[in-house]
Amino acid sequence: MDFNEKKDKVYTSKDWIKSGIFYGIGMFLITSIILPYVYGEEITSKTILVGIVSWTIGGFLFGFIMKLFVKNKKK
Repeated sequence: MDFNEKKDKVYTSKDWIKSGIFYGIGMFLITSIILPYVYGEEITSKTILVGIVSWTIGGFLFGFIMKLFVKNKKK
């Protein structure tokens, strides 16, 4: 199985959800935890909550759009 077959398989079933979750978690950690810490900004419960909600939605959108993109590219 080559790279393209593996990539197509990832987005055929509900694996796009896992992909979106991992993307959302990574972006949440970077934008809501790591960058504020590096820049010396305050990390509050409000920023954590907003980050969780926004990156969960963003992660699902990312996974779904990637699924559509791969699906259309196969045609």
